[in-house]
Amino acid sequence: MKFFRIFIFSLFLLAFFFINAYGDAEKKEIDIKRDREKTVYTIGSTDINKEKDQTEDDRKNSWDMLKNMNIRIDKR
Repeated sequence: MKFFRIFIFSLFLLAFFFINAYGDAEKKEIDIKRDREKTVYTIGSTDINKEKDQTEDDRKNSWDMLKNMNIRIDKR
């Protein structure tokens, strides 16, 4: 019985170490770019920077749209 417990426990440990517990999103978090002279490791996603740039562009475009609108105030 003790052998069976040790066997099951070792299977759980092996499964824990060999199964990807973090998913694909965390795999892409570290980006490696190699050049002749250097290797650059980037931590973090570049998608976040793209989202920030996109929201900033949207904000600028909406402000331009509001500035160029003809607003009429009707006093009744």
